Amino acid sequence: ACLAAAFYSFGNLLVPGEYRILDAIIIIPSMVIGGILVELSSIIDGVDGDLARERGISSSSGGVFDAILDRYADIIILAGITYPLLIAEYNIGLFSSFSIGLTFNRNIVFLIFVVAVAGSLMVSYSRARLEAARLFNVEGRTFFGATRDVRLFIIFVCSLVGYPLLALLLIAFSANLTVLLRLLSIVQSGKSKGAPRHE
Repeated sequence: ACLAAAFYSFGNLLVPGEYRILDAIIIIPSMVIGGILVELSSIIDGVDGDLARERGISSSSGGVFDAILDRYADIIILAGITYPLLIAEYNIGLFSSFSIGLTFNRNIVFLIFVVAVAGSLMVSYSRARLEAARLFNVEGRTFFGATRDVRLFIIFVCSLVGYPLLALLLIAFSANLTVLLRLLSIVQSGKSKGAPRHE
């Protein structure tokens, strides 16, 4: 995560340059490398957990430790994506690294970053609380939504095409929508259980 964030923030110093395809896709080598590292970390994290469970060496303490590190990694990755956007000398375009089309100033970009971080953390926290209360599967409906794997995949894809702000915006929207839908499902489930039945 730290290495990926470093490539997002300072990668142009190591791998300078960018390439445009039909003025719609911007291939930025440092961003592509960062995206690949993010997706690799997601894959390794999943495989590591599966191997631990398969070999019977997983533990509650290990799961808690891994979950905490994942939250730090999420923040670091999002911060790495946001930093070059905040220090840019121009407004940031949603579908481009330059001020073309719909653009946002630094204050809006920072706000999107905060909402994305909050949503990412709340997706994980809400799942932990739901599982602790044995409500993660309500009436046969398991909550999926913007899980960590989904969020990291969004970052990966947007990094390949040079749309870092779009990644932040998608994560901010999808993560908080996931939490909202979970809350609504819990409320609806509570109402249906508490309501009298009419035969």
